[in-house]
Amino acid sequence: MHTYFTLKAFKQWQKANRRRFRHPPHITRIGRRGFTTGFAGIDQRISCSVDTKGGVTVWVRYDGEIWDIIAEFDVIPVRDFSGNYFCLLCHAMNPFPERYRSRLELVIRHAWEPFLDWLNSACSPSNWICLQGTVDRYSVATVKAEHEVAPERLKDDFCDAFPVISPSTQKEICNERTCDTFYRTSETGSSGSA
Repeated sequence: MHTYFTLKAFKQWQKANRRRFRHPPHITRIGRRGFTTGFAGIDQRISCSVDTKGGVTVWVRYDGEIWDIIAEFDVIPVRDFSGNYFCLLCHAMNPFPERYRSRLELVIRHAWEPFLDWLNSACSPSNWICLQGTVDRYSVATVKAEHEVAPERLKDDFCDAFPVISPSTQKEICNERTCDTFYRTSETGSSGSA
């Protein structure tokens, strides 16, 4: 799939599922290899990229650099001899992976739906991002419950911790009005925001 096909399909899927998103994504950059999103109400250091195959990667920035990936929903669509699609990554672990009638159905069920489930559970007001490591050696970002942050701060390789939900938008809720405004803006091609 090309970037614009993937982008259009993602926007259509997102619009159809808008009430399921607690923090809807908004497009921040479109490139040859996919597009990048931010999230309404989520700290700006957390971003997501969707590649041309439909795979989703959620990552954290620290001091202007990508620090670590916190979630990945990879998919490599392959068409079989009967015209159905399966994920090549799953085929490596299971010689009979689930088949789908279209590439888009595979991407939605295999990457986008699990991404939405993860987003809604990981991006809760009680969760924080903890960063450990050093820029020149290694870097780790993990999602932790708020009560787990204090012990992390005592570790030698602790760098930073911040709430997943941006403090300035703690009360922001994706209600029907704000979601509909976001999706109308996205349809016009602007990067928009909720």
